[in-house]
Formats: sequence, structure tokens, C-alpha cells
Amino acid sequence: DSQMYVPFGNLFLEMLEEEDISEYERELDLENAEITIRYKNHGSLVERRCLISEPHQMLVYEIKAQKPFSLKIWAGGGYLNRFDASTGVLKVYGRCPGRSNLTKVGTGDESSLFSYARKKQGVRYEGLGIVSKCDGYLEAREASLVVNQATRLTLYFGIRSSFAGFGKHPQLEGNDPELLLEKDMAYVGLTYDEIRESHLAEYQQYYNRMSFSLGDMHDKKQDLLERMKQIQEGKQDLDLAALLFHYGRYLLIASSRPGTQAANLQGIWN
Repeated sequence: DSQMYVPFGNLFLEMLEEEDISEYERELDLENAEITIRYKNHGSLVERRCLISEPHQMLVYEIKAQKPFSLKIWAGGGYLNRFDASTGVLKVYGRCPGRSNLTKVGTGDESSLFSYARKKQGVRYEGLGIVSKCDGYLEAREASLVVNQATRLTLYFGIRSSFAGFGKHPQLEGNDPELLLEKDMAYVGLTYDEIRESHLAEYQQYYNRMSFSLGDMHDKKQDLLERMKQIQEGKQDLDLAALLFHYGRYLLIASSRPGTQAANLQGIWN
């Protein structure tokens, strides 16, 4: 019941006004485990930063813009099956499939949902999203959060499951995701930079344990896709080989920490 590899689903941040994007840049900083996006929308600068903090067990996503924007935040996909934003907090729920003896509920038509005997149910999981540090106004709309006329906001999003170890039944002996999320969301009062400081201290104790270079340093601003195209055309780029090595380290550190499940085949998580 706990051997199913499935994604949580997708978290969507959808701009509601028509955009005119220029000067777009996106960067994954392996040393800091942080994504930065910068671009101009109708000529006005927009900056986004995102990280997932192990000490705080949450994703933190910050947007700052020179001109007001409106944004819809919602989730879908995977095995998510219930959504609620009525209290101004985005709550989403899902459950992994059970293993056997599936029975249809209802009249037997194709749209009927499967149900599982209690002891056959798989891992259940929940996501919780809170918008803070926002200078616009927030409303709940159709199981989504809508931020209106803001120039800055920070989204805090946590995910927890009932998984309590390979030897425990995820339904009968599992953790309570809601209680774990309540504990995680106690950090919502912290700023992005405050969370980032703890995140860097925890992450870099692993990432900075070693260094590796092949001596062929590149301009970090050069587009990665262009570098890969140049290699296909026969150009040597030893620094890209070193970068791939560090990317592998980043993936492994991000996948597993002492006391958690060991990282599995990376193809699953990608």
C-alpha cells in the first residue's frame, strides 16, 4: 500500500491579465538550491524567487513586481480529489491507489469512482497553501485563491502524507497530514529571506563538503540550451560536464536527508 510512486499533483500560479513578456531569465542556483526568474511584463520588471526549505518543510515562492498584478493559485492532477479555499487558505487532498480487490461505487458507469476497503487504502496526503506579505487583496474563488492588484506576495505551500515508514500501514497506522501541516505552517510569519537563511545553512552543509572543477570556466549567464547545442556541434565544454556532476549532487541532496527514505531512481522523481 505504500509502494506507489505518484506525484502530489501540480501547483499552478496563473497570471490573470494578458502579459507581454520580454528579457526573460530563469536560473537554478545549485549552490543555494534556489530558483530565480526575472522578466519584464509590458516593460515593467517582475522578479520571482523560489526554494524548498528542509528545516521548515515547505515551499516558499516570492513575487515582486513594479506594477500591480492579479494571480490565481490552484492545484490539480495526480490523485488530488478534494479542494477547499473557502477560509482563504488553499487546502488540497489526495490518496494514492490501494492494491487489490477494487470495487466500483454507484451505478457502474465509466465515471464512477473506485473505493477501497479501509485496510486496502493507500497513502493519503494533503497540501496547504497560505498567501502572506501581500499588498493586494485576497479572495477565494472556485477552490482557488485569487490575489488582486498586488505588487508583492509570498506563497507558503506545505505537503504532508500519512506515510509513517515502510513497516506501517499508511491508513491504519499512518501519520495525520493535517497535524503535521499545522506545525509546518507555524513558520508562515517568517519572511522569505529569514527562511532562506536557515535553508542555506542546512543545505550547504552537504553541498559545500566538496568542490569539483575541470578548469574550463564558463560565463554563467550563457544560455544552457545554447551550450548543449554547441556540444552537439563538436565544441568542447568541460565546465558543462562538471555542472552535470554538481546537478546530480543537488538532486540527491534534495531527494533525501539523514533519517528519511533513501533516494530512489532519479527518473521517477524527474
